[in-house]
Amino acid sequence: MQIYQDEWPGPAEWNVAARLILEDDGHFSYSEYWTCYLATSGGEAQGRWSRCGDTLVLHPEKHEGATILRMEPGSEIVGVIVGEIVKFDSGCDLRLQHEPAQAAVRPAPAAPKAAVPRVAPVPALPGAQSIPAPAASPVAVPVRTPSDTLSTRIRALINDLAPPAQGLSLNRLCREWNALPLHADSIYVWALQPDGTVLRIDHESFRQDGEPETDPLLVRTALVHGSEKYPELAELL
Repeated sequence: MQIYQDEWPGPAEWNVAARLILEDDGHFSYSEYWTCYLATSGGEAQGRWSRCGDTLVLHPEKHEGATILRMEPGSEIVGVIVGEIVKFDSGCDLRLQHEPAQAAVRPAPAAPKAAVPRVAPVPALPGAQSIPAPAASPVAVPVRTPSDTLSTRIRALINDLAPPAQGLSLNRLCREWNALPLHADSIYVWALQPDGTVLRIDHESFRQDGEPETDPLLVRTALVHGSEKYPELAELL
């Protein structure tokens, strides 16, 4: 398997990240994401690939969203391999990524634990009661519960997100999670659910998993960005 990827600044304030995976069985997968401080767009494609000398040819079979490489099924995308870079006519150049050595991913052996001296237990005084150790408190994220009016408004904003047919894959992802996009980078998107939960969704991964954000600073950052577009969210700060 070979992985080619790179990222570069796009027009306006957008940042573009692209990744091409060439499987040993002749299949490929391609993902491309456009991100700015508040939104993400892009698309994905799958198909078969072939190579003749320094010429790489992609044969797309499935395509979703919008990408610089026009991956229409049935077309041929031709690239020229120059060293460790594959260059496409669209100006999209991707660099070969080297897999880390196997030894580097193996965990280092655990250091031996220091011997703990055995201490004789102290007998309890007559009538004394044992005091249980306090339970560990979960990290509280400072998010206020939305009012009924704001919760209804958040649901309406989620329903009003542009449909995925317009190439906004982020909107599709957030609608599936019933959440309003607040802020995004090249890996994660932070989105707000009607009950006030701020999710962190990995839009770069294949499974696109999401979970509640537990870092108070990241929660506040997402809400600050979100309130710039949706001023009514300021009551959650």
